[in-house]
Amino acid sequence: MVLVKSEFGKLMAALEGREAKVVAGRVLALQIGNAIRKATDLDKGEVARQIQSEWQRKWAASTPSRWINRPPPREVVEAVESGWLPASGTMVDLGCGGAEIAAWFAERGYRATGVDVAPAAVEQAAQRYARLGDSIDFLAVDLCTQTVPDRSFDILVDRGCLHQIPESLVGDYVCNVAAMAAPDARMMVLSKAFREGNPFGDPKETEHWTDWTRRAFEGHFELERAAPTYLNPENEDDPLPGMAFWLIRTG
Repeated sequence: MVLVKSEFGKLMAALEGREAKVVAGRVLALQIGNAIRKATDLDKGEVARQIQSEWQRKWAASTPSRWINRPPPREVVEAVESGWLPASGTMVDLGCGGAEIAAWFAERGYRATGVDVAPAAVEQAAQRYARLGDSIDFLAVDLCTQTVPDRSFDILVDRGCLHQIPESLVGDYVCNVAAMAAPDARMMVLSKAFREGNPFGDPKETEHWTDWTRRAFEGHFELERAAPTYLNPENEDDPLPGMAFWLIRTG
């Protein structure tokens, strides 16, 4: 039994249980709702607005967010050190939250941008990393309904954004992200897996999420590699199991 505790939860449950008919569209402006596709019996724009409101509420809360002070994923660090990610260029931290990933790149000479659906998150990150000056900037962007006009990124990193998006909005997210990616851009995605009783590294669960990710990005990015990981390996008391994906822009 699934217990739904909020209007947001009810909306998410409703969305996950219905099929949505997508109307083609593309947005080149930073205004929530400009790229909303309509569902046959459920307004996806309203879903996106509810999600934005929920995350804004969480980041604007007076209690410290549990999504800050996390080091960049070891897979991202290793990708830079091995040369899989370019040694310079532009990067975007998708669903940046506390923006530790964007800051890590900015400190190493990259031109970094942090984007998040919650204005409160990007405002806090901008204050926190003001010392980095022009090497980093922040935008409040709903990646399900928006892209960033007149920007092209060589590196895209998503730690925990994609897995928060309802299934029927995943295609919108992928299209908007692809619109920001430079030709031959490299993207890394880290998302949750091995939950609900599935042991860490379970082959069937690994295959399921690998196939799902390949299909989700098909036509825009090629999935080069996938591997089980922990999203917060620094927290030994409460490790969050997941998957890491390495993708290359193709479309």
